[in-house]
Amino acid sequence: MQQIVLKDKKAFSATEVKDVLSFSDKEIKLVLNSGKRLNVEGGGLKITGFNKNCGEFFAEGEIAVIKFAGAKENFLKRIFK
Repeated sequence: MQQIVLKDKKAFSATEVKDVLSFSDKEIKLVLNSGKRLNVEGGGLKITGFNKNCGEFFAEGEIAVIKFAGAKENFLKRIFK
């Protein structure tokens, strides 16, 4: 079961991450085991950990948006309705 955790919009973690497509201080693009893509956007982003064997991913920074690629609605807006 996949888990996505956001702490105070400053720390992000996810499970079942297959790969990191690209990253910068403004955007991180991930590929999940399901084949879906997950984008994390903000400022001062940095990857603090990624274990490809177990799929655990960790990042810190000012997180503004978390969205599945191709999704029509912002992930944060969906969970905080």
